Amino acid sequence: MDTDKTAGNRKSRPNYPADFKWRPAIEACVPGISVSKLAQQNVTNTNMLFKWRRELCTGLFEPAASVLLSVLVKPTMTRSPSLPPARLAKPAAMIG
Repeated sequence: MDTDKTAGNRKSRPNYPADFKWRPAIEACVPGISVSKLAQQNVTNTNMLFKWRRELCTGLFEPAASVLLSVLVKPTMTRSPSLPPARLAKPAAMIG
């Protein structure tokens, strides 16, 4: 399988793209599959594939997806420096 791996922070530690890790991790969850053979087919380490599968099962592994969120920015209310601060009126029950 052809993948675009980028150099990691150490020598000989590639960083595989999330979509590359996703497919074999799902296949490794199939009952009766040989994870070792699956790792050989995908030219990766068996321990790495076990890690990807574990991350998938615990919900820690998500494929990379860009999501844009809408943001609403409200202007802040400022009081005019020429006006005195508003005084709070006491409720009628507290007067007297």
